[in-house]
Amino acid sequence: MAHAGAAPGQIAYNCAVSACERCAQWSQALQLLEDMSLKQVPVDTITFCSAVCACGKAKKWPQVLWLLQRMEQQSIEKNTILCSAAVNACAKGSLWTMAMDILHSMALAGIERNTITFNSAIAACEKSSEWELALEILREMDKSRVRSDTISCSTAISVCASTGHWTIGLDLLAHMFAQTIPPDAIAFSAAITACGRGEVWDRALVLLQDLWSLSNGVSSISFAAAISACERTGQWTAACQLLETLLGTNVAVDVVPFSATIAACSRAGEWEIALNLLDQMVSRSTGKDTVSCTAAIKACATSASWNAALCLLGTMLAEQVPPDVATYSAVLSACDLGERWEEALVIMHDMDRRSVAIDGIHVGCAISAALKKEGREAAILLLQALRTSWPAVDPGADPSAEVCTGDIEIICQHPGLLVLNKPAGVLTEDALSWAQGWAGSRVTAMSRLDVPTSGLLPVALGSEETASSKWFKAQFASRLVQKEYLCLCHGRIEAPGEQRVELPLRVVPSGPGTSRALVDPLGREAVTSYESRAAYALEGEVFSLVCARPKTGRMHQIRAHLASVGLPLVGDRLYGPRAPSWCRRLFLHCQQLKLLGWHGEELNIMAPLPVELRRVLLHLGGTEPEESDWKGQEEDASIT
Repeated sequence: MAHAGAAPGQIAYNCAVSACERCAQWSQALQLLEDMSLKQVPVDTITFCSAVCACGKAKKWPQVLWLLQRMEQQSIEKNTILCSAAVNACAKGSLWTMAMDILHSMALAGIERNTITFNSAIAACEKSSEWELALEILREMDKSRVRSDTISCSTAISVCASTGHWTIGLDLLAHMFAQTIPPDAIAFSAAITACGRGEVWDRALVLLQDLWSLSNGVSSISFAAAISACERTGQWTAACQLLETLLGTNVAVDVVPFSATIAACSRAGEWEIALNLLDQMVSRSTGKDTVSCTAAIKACATSASWNAALCLLGTMLAEQVPPDVATYSAVLSACDLGERWEEALVIMHDMDRRSVAIDGIHVGCAISAALKKEGREAAILLLQALRTSWPAVDPGADPSAEVCTGDIEIICQHPGLLVLNKPAGVLTEDALSWAQGWAGSRVTAMSRLDVPTSGLLPVALGSEETASSKWFKAQFASRLVQKEYLCLCHGRIEAPGEQRVELPLRVVPSGPGTSRALVDPLGREAVTSYESRAAYALEGEVFSLVCARPKTGRMHQIRAHLASVGLPLVGDRLYGPRAPSWCRRLFLHCQQLKLLGWHGEELNIMAPLPVELRRVLLHLGGTEPEESDWKGQEEDASIT
């Protein structure tokens, strides 16, 4: 017998710990381990293996790591099963670095690594979006003569899809065929999802057809992935046709493909078709859920059918389909577009009654509706009235005070608000982290600046639910805030006065992990006004210094809009020509911000043009702005 020399107490305890593993009783397994230590019953690899497996199945990765540490301290040998369970626990906890450490330590210790071990490591990479590591593990499997299987490749395809590397995902699917690894519906669905992320919906349909021909039938998940690929590119008719094809098969259809099709209709504003699909779900006994109903409400919001959105919310409540934050956000958006601020207030009251968190964007929908219907003064009065139910903000520092630490400057300090001067090349996320460290508390972004853009970045002190965050974010969401950017463009503006661009923008992938904005009828509303401040001529080319005022806050809005009317920004590698040698950065600077302070006073905050952009204007023959023209100030124009 393998355990002939073991003490009877050890055998009994090992059996008990193993039983705990099979019954998913991880805490009891750890308690037994402690009992063994107290009673000085020797533990071995089998004891720890059962305990690690029990904790791993329960996703208790901290306990798994603690057990591994105890094994090291007691010099107990590890084996493949134990280490694989530990890697799997790390995967469930999104601890990809720890999973890789265990994988490498197994190789160093000469512990055999099998397909399960490697697959768990790839799963850890998937949860953390580490696509390059996932591919490296596949190569390591090949070097270790461990054959990858369907799960290995499917998981790797999935992580490539989620990170925008859709071409690599398709290459992996081709690799499966080349290595005679049978791709299943999960692998195909992952590849179809990759096509959706890459917005190549036609490729997704080809893969769906391939799956159909290979397996003589497909799953509901595969169809849902293809429908989602159509939804991303606005192909709502193709999405509806796919759903119709699926319903004509013998495949069991759940809510997922219905929800994906409704989402496609939502993007196109086809709210009547979306509601009809909900009715089909009921007639087929599929059953509506929160996701499908929310998608239908978004369709109503897109087409400004506020009444239909409210009716659908009422139906959800009557049928006990629980609305979530996304549901209420969609309804409030419909109220905003329909200029129904009274109904928006009722919706927020219901959110509060149901303990659904209300943030500044929700408040902004009501204020925006009031702004469009009643005017700016009434909208401000409504915002101030809503604020009376929020907790007060502690007084802040003198708003005129300026603080400069490193590359980031605090231009304005105000109760509940910081306004940073972000340099070009700094991520908004990094600026927020800096502000959080400076404030010693959580902060909330009010708006964002592209990495190559410099200028004013407002930050509310506190989380999304705090009064300061609601107050300032509601102003941004309702378009009460006025922002002004200074940019240098290729070309001349012939027409005098303020010009206006009203073209919807849709964000599409431009490469792995990158995106760009395209003018598209199915995009989101985007409005930018602009006017010429000066014109320059250099080496036969004309340049215009432009003041741009975005009315909406879409990604790359100014850059995409001005490029669409023949005025690409200087230094814009994404939307314009090659950057000239005398301007190596994007000439786009957020120079002015007007909003209401906590006490109702109007704040007029300005940021000086960075020195590198001043040099560009001097190079073109322009004049350098006086320092007094850029000085931050607070106007004494109280609204209260």
